[in-house]
Amino acid sequence: MTIQELKEKVIESGIASVKKYEKGEQREGAIEGFELCRELNTPQECEKELKERRKKEIFDEDLRSDTKKYWRYRYATLQIEYWYEILKIAFCYPTISARAGIRYSQIVGVKKSEKK
Repeated sequence: MTIQELKEKVIESGIASVKKYEKGEQREGAIEGFELCRELNTPQECEKELKERRKKEIFDEDLRSDTKKYWRYRYATLQIEYWYEILKIAFCYPTISARAGIRYSQIVGVKKSEKK
């Protein structure tokens, strides 16, 4: 599986899950986040996007003063973080998410090794 195929598979399965389980601002933001992932192609682009989003979450007073707007934005950021954690494995970058490792193995078909 290529990185591009992995990227699309994570996005599509993520959007399907969000549509099934989330509502309101969380749903809208999460879908927005996964859609933004389509534009990110390198680890450097991912890091830059996340850095800018985190900075905005902290310092943008308009965003912070509107609860619905904030949570929509935050949920988008969370999906980008989740998506990037999975892709880090394919890029051979260190990851901090065990959940991402499990999801990666489910997608690419890594099987549990047998003990001998």
